[in-house]
Amino acid sequence: MNDFSHSMINQFFQTPQVIFWQADGNSLAYQFVSKQSVTLLGISPDSWVDIPHFWEDHIHEEDLPDVLLAISKGVKAKRPFTIQYRFITPEQSEIWLEDEISVTDDRMLLGQRRDITQRKQAEQKKEGELLRLQSQLAGSTLENRVMREGITAVFDNKPSKPLLSQIAKLMVEAVDATSAYITQV
Repeated sequence: MNDFSHSMINQFFQTPQVIFWQADGNSLAYQFVSKQSVTLLGISPDSWVDIPHFWEDHIHEEDLPDVLLAISKGVKAKRPFTIQYRFITPEQSEIWLEDEISVTDDRMLLGQRRDITQRKQAEQKKEGELLRLQSQLAGSTLENRVMREGITAVFDNKPSKPLLSQIAKLMVEAVDATSAYITQV
């Protein structure tokens, strides 16, 4: 490997917001963790490698079964996959992590780990606001139904064409209901 290639690889592994790691796909024993683990999580690379089950012991107990199942499926399929989970830091803070994982032919896991706490908090805030607005529009009037569908579409970042189609469908339902009512009267 020439000096330029070696320099590029070193720069790649110095990416400040990413923890690179390698683990055995069967035992989940870590073999390598980049030093960004100290900066991002306050955990030395040696802790991951030297302490058995260190990673599993710090995953939120509600997330652990799903994380282990996803890893098992990923290893079996030998395909890249992504997992998101809550992690308990040494200070007992709960943060969200995302791991993008590749699986080698010999069942090694190669991963990139990022802190996604801010993104998850923004998503939770958005979901809470959506639920609040939807509950305010819980009535079944056409206006409320159209508003509820519109708010859902905006929060879900749906394109406007499906929204317009949904609104048109609701309007047809309203016209049909009005026609049925007039016919009865």
